[in-house]
Amino acid sequence: MRHYLVIFFILVGTTAFADEIFLNDGRVIKGKIIRVTDKNIEYDPDGPVPFDVFPRGQLVKIVYDDGTSVFLNENAGKREEGAHAPDAQPAKGAKEHDGFYMRFQLGFGYGKSTINDFKGDDLSFKGASTTFNMQLGYAFIDNVIVFIENSASVLGSARASYGGALPSGDTKTDVSISNLGIGISYYFMPVNIYISPVISLTTTKFDGSILKGSSNNGAGFSLSVGKEWWVSDNWGIGVALFGYLGLDTVTEKSLDRKHDLSNAVFGVLFSATYN
Repeated sequence: MRHYLVIFFILVGTTAFADEIFLNDGRVIKGKIIRVTDKNIEYDPDGPVPFDVFPRGQLVKIVYDDGTSVFLNENAGKREEGAHAPDAQPAKGAKEHDGFYMRFQLGFGYGKSTINDFKGDDLSFKGASTTFNMQLGYAFIDNVIVFIENSASVLGSARASYGGALPSGDTKTDVSISNLGIGISYYFMPVNIYISPVISLTTTKFDGSILKGSSNNGAGFSLSVGKEWWVSDNWGIGVALFGYLGLDTVTEKSLDRKHDLSNAVFGVLFSATYN
């Protein structure tokens, strides 16, 4: 009788303290984990079979007999403390600035557009601005991205001034500054702070009672300095300070005369970045 009790307690103890393997299809397999590799899980299952293997991709997690849980696939970053738990490895390329790059930015600030010596004096437009940028590029070197940018800043209902004075009547004018350029983003890791200079081809459109029409093509330069936070393996959200300066010309058609045009926009950008 005592021999039967010993055998009974050995069997109960083996079952109670077995490791548990949770599969993608919902099954739970009990046994003793022998080895965890990059491709397979080797274990000694309950029953007469001494050895078996499961592909790692079929597993959700392992719960060891001491209560330690190790998540193997989509939750690989989660683990509880325990002596048996292997170090979880992040997916290759996760939370790194490499490969394809895409960033959308929306910002708000203040802008000013000035035409020099227009019919005898400077004509300026200034007011609140809205800026939108779209960037597409590639990280040929980790943390260094070369991109093409399509951007626009709009001064909606900007106030006009002529020679420093406000003209009479309705002076509100919409000023649209469009840019197509090339830039570089350099990330300082691991703090995920970046700096992005951009040089561009620019044109300005005026739509108001004082002035209507478009400028000639000119040159622009912008600089943004920002900080991003990872929200997934490849997506980040961020905020940045930016400044833009543009130089252009406006042709006064009645006199066939060109006037220098300067644009300046400053503000804050909010971004969503895939990389």
